[in-house]
Amino acid sequence: MKPTIKCGKHLAEHANISGSKFHDVNLSGSDFDDVNLSKTKLHNINLSDIQVSAAQIGGATFRHIGPPPDKNGQQARQRPVTFEEAMLCDSTFRKVDMSNVKFIDCNLAGMTINEILVTDLLVASSAHPPREGLPPIPVRERAFIPTELALLCRLAGMSALNVWGGTAGNWRRGMLNLDEIEIMVVARKTAESADAGNA
Repeated sequence: MKPTIKCGKHLAEHANISGSKFHDVNLSGSDFDDVNLSKTKLHNINLSDIQVSAAQIGGATFRHIGPPPDKNGQQARQRPVTFEEAMLCDSTFRKVDMSNVKFIDCNLAGMTINEILVTDLLVASSAHPPREGLPPIPVRERAFIPTELALLCRLAGMSALNVWGGTAGNWRRGMLNLDEIEIMVVARKTAESADAGNA
């Protein structure tokens, strides 16, 4: 296929150019409206500061997303990306850096992290009086997943050797079950505790 577009601005309306190829092309600032890009392959693409709205992405795959690694193989931290009013149900995120990600007014029903329901990990707040006639004391219960417990042990100067399942009256050396509400951690002191604020 020979190149047919050289340089300068171009306008395409009501055109069928399916199967076209764009290699080493500068399309920054372009405007695509009512365009069919299904089954399009995008590789080695700079999509910084793009705006996508009213788009369908069902069946799409995003892989190796982020700044390219430098000569030492280190990857710089990517600038934040925003998803608003999007439908990402039944999607899968695998080996993704989700640090400092924020979920605001999102439906998390059925969402799992390492096969554990996120809704089961949320903090529960309640209030209970210490005894009858006294004002209630606010109580906040926080659930932890095994990896978080291992991190807390490390901050306390301990190394988690085993994380076992168990419920009061049924302690055992065995794998965790998803319906258990208590976890037994066996750890060994390896260093002095660290300041969590500086960890």
